[in-house]
Amino acid sequence: MSAASRRLNTGREVFAAILGGVASRSIGRGLKRARHAGLNLAGYFWMIDRNLARGVFLAAVALTFGGYSLRYPVGSWDRAGPGLFPLMVSGALLAMALMMVVRSRFQKPEPFEFNVKNIGLLLVSLCVFALLSLYVNMVVAIVAMVFISGKAAATYSVSRNIKISLGLIVVAFAFQKLLGLSLPLL
Repeated sequence: MSAASRRLNTGREVFAAILGGVASRSIGRGLKRARHAGLNLAGYFWMIDRNLARGVFLAAVALTFGGYSLRYPVGSWDRAGPGLFPLMVSGALLAMALMMVVRSRFQKPEPFEFNVKNIGLLLVSLCVFALLSLYVNMVVAIVAMVFISGKAAATYSVSRNIKISLGLIVVAFAFQKLLGLSLPLL
């Protein structure tokens, strides 16, 4: 008798193994259940698929912005109205979201993890960006934002942060010089 079959002794574990899915895979790995798991009505563990959640969230954002863009006149292809571009962008987002949802059905489910520390780091980096843009300049704000938000990544890399900072600074200068935006870069 194998170690995995010896673990399937209790009724809950046998029932979960028969049902398949995430619960049986976690039982096969020594009853390790992730922190993100919740209980369904029968008391057995379930999981939110990260790829499916991404697709559904992106679809909700696309539908929201697409709906609001219809409040403006769309116009025609010859003479575009103010609602055409947001409608096109939201249509492209909706297409990507639907592809993500379909792809999630063919991939192995990945657990959805909600990390409060990372969300806090991103919010702090945006606030620091706004304050430094206002009181110092935008180049310093971009570098600070990238380095603070880089702490939320799985691996911290100074060289990656420098490359991202340089790329964003180049985009900001392009916006200032080519589009004539009034940005406090220096």
